[in-house]
Amino acid sequence: MNIKNLNKNHFYRFFLKIPLGVFFVSYVRFLYFVYIKKSLKTLYPQDKIPDKMAQNKQSGENAQSYNMWYLTKHFSLKDYYTNVRKFTGERLMTHIHPLRAIDFLRFSKMKVLSVGPRNESEIFKLVSVGFKLENIESIDLHTYSKLITLGDMANIPFDKDKFDLVIVGWVLVYTNEIEKSIKELIRVTKNNGIISICSSHGKKIRKVFSEDYIESSEEILGSSNKILSFFNNSIGDVIFKYHPFDENNKDHLNSKRSNYLIKIKK
Repeated sequence: MNIKNLNKNHFYRFFLKIPLGVFFVSYVRFLYFVYIKKSLKTLYPQDKIPDKMAQNKQSGENAQSYNMWYLTKHFSLKDYYTNVRKFTGERLMTHIHPLRAIDFLRFSKMKVLSVGPRNESEIFKLVSVGFKLENIESIDLHTYSKLITLGDMANIPFDKDKFDLVIVGWVLVYTNEIEKSIKELIRVTKNNGIISICSSHGKKIRKVFSEDYIESSEEILGSSNKILSFFNNSIGDVIFKYHPFDENNKDHLNSKRSNYLIKIKK
């Protein structure tokens, strides 16, 4: 599959719209680049993880190793279904569904940054819903693909005011520099651009990766007011907001996902 011709080839674009299309392309490319080409790289050496990255002091596990376990461990038949789901790109749809309700957005014309996609599946999923591959950039702490740039969201390797849309999927809890990271996300977003943030929560959640447990993630990302406070005066509009631990959402405490669409004002 010639990725450079993806947007010009209608068959490939149609194929990615098929439920198993994104999985097939992503998984085959993953096997080729990781196990044959041996092209897996990490931003930081595993024995020199910076303090700004959340880390479990007992196990030594950090955000970088936690999110690349499926790249380095062989799949057992027992866990096969769970593992291959990570190559469908479906978690991205939590971001896409609210975006589709904004009728003035034209996906095909938007420049997009995907933060923390883990693998290529979310990139191909973006193509399947209408974004153009040449308009998509991506950063992660590890990569095996030329479509994903090694980068840390606390120091994003792109120019300011570059993107119309920045997608931040379940990665804020992996850093001890949330405020700095959000400033970086704002920096690379255009005026009137949109930042889409999703985050996971639970009734008992580890405070980032420390060994101490707290009753909720309230100290870090435990309410919509807390998350939005990091944006200070850069909020032009909150287009969409949901957080399971907000006071008016007490009936939804079993939910584990918060979701925001924030229009940036500069």
